[in-house]
Amino acid sequence: MILYYKTKILISGLFPMINFKLDGFIERTGIYNENLIDTSNPDYIFYSSGHLLNSMYACEEKDGNYYEYFENEELVKYEIENEISKSEIEKMMLNEQFKKVDLLQKKIRLLTGIGITLPVFNTRIYNDKGDFYTYVGGANWDVSRITVSDYDDELKNKLEQRLHFYIADSTIIDLEEKNIRYKRALNFYLSSFESQDVGIRFTLLFSALESLFKI
Repeated sequence: MILYYKTKILISGLFPMINFKLDGFIERTGIYNENLIDTSNPDYIFYSSGHLLNSMYACEEKDGNYYEYFENEELVKYEIENEISKSEIEKMMLNEQFKKVDLLQKKIRLLTGIGITLPVFNTRIYNDKGDFYTYVGGANWDVSRITVSDYDDELKNKLEQRLHFYIADSTIIDLEEKNIRYKRALNFYLSSFESQDVGIRFTLLFSALESLFKI
């Protein structure tokens, strides 16, 4: 059985960029629309999770409230066994997407050194004829401590320069599986973005260094 899917991921803490692409995703701008607060709409999870309010921003030259999100540029092919039920497909897809979004967030934070968060996603699934089949969605509890309004010219330049670099998924996965010190250090580093207490963030960063060098 062949299916196709497209995933939309809310971005919190990333300055809007034109045509920014990463791992098959492109950054797009959405506008807050109260009419989508409907449980039957796949985008409902964006509005019900609470993360959207923390991710919105306004522009002086335009009316309305906006948010940034990643979306697959093209439908992604997904092959599965024919005897699998719809509920099993949804469970498999949900687990896989949680892992992919988590890995993408890790990569962005490693590249930028900024606490950018990918708190919510939904994945629309289509059959081999292109007709809508089902959808799944999920949210985590990571909260970005930075907003679009926090970016000054210096931080914008750093963001642009750092996103020219690239880290392969296999590099992160292999290091986490084969190097326990790296895995522990990465966990401390990523956790340092979450706390509002500067002292706790500093301690976590220092602990990450200690883990790497086995101090």
